[in-house]
Amino acid sequence: MSLEHIHVEGSDNDWAFIVLHGYGASMNDLAPLSQFFTQFKGHTYYPDGVLEIPMGPFYVGKAWFQIDPARLQDPNANDNLDKYFANVPDGFLEAREKITSYIDEIKKKHKNVIIGGFSQGSMMAIDLALENPNDYKALVLLSSSLVAPERLKGFLKSKTPIKTFQSHGTGDPILPFKRAELLRDMLNNHGQSIEFHPFHGAHEIPMPIIEELNSFLGNVYAN
Repeated sequence: MSLEHIHVEGSDNDWAFIVLHGYGASMNDLAPLSQFFTQFKGHTYYPDGVLEIPMGPFYVGKAWFQIDPARLQDPNANDNLDKYFANVPDGFLEAREKITSYIDEIKKKHKNVIIGGFSQGSMMAIDLALENPNDYKALVLLSSSLVAPERLKGFLKSKTPIKTFQSHGTGDPILPFKRAELLRDMLNNHGQSIEFHPFHGAHEIPMPIIEELNSFLGNVYAN
């Protein structure tokens, strides 16, 4: 495989769910979720990010693209996300190319593919899915945000709907809830099929959301 990954085998070889982790995490971060996807019988893949990110003296995480250092130092960062995320981030397209090659390998084994991710991983997933909606059976956005909106609007002009699961904590201190609402509204305004799940929480995937996601995956799989 072009990317190192964790592969959780399923009983139905026709289906695959690809899950992209967030900034500073790794392929190990989300893999335990598979035990809860009881309604989805396909295979699940958790690829590792393309960049190494030092997260402390004893841990190096992974990422898909670098976060602007100015944002990390800006006390008003959450108020300035329009500025930080107005354009395609540095390294985004390079990571996207590697993920695309990885997905092409998955497609050789499984004809039905769902793509999704958490936080930064979801930003990669939505870009891939909206440009080529016919390649995916569904899209999963966990604690996502609106990035490069004009680019996404260009993809949305085709208005090919893709079933989408979106969740976000109303108290998220990293990617504010209002950004999730902007993303949801933009997708809805372009004829997309959004299942929106707000929750009282922060930048996380709580058990009630995992249960809702399990139902969503089951419905996509069954239909």
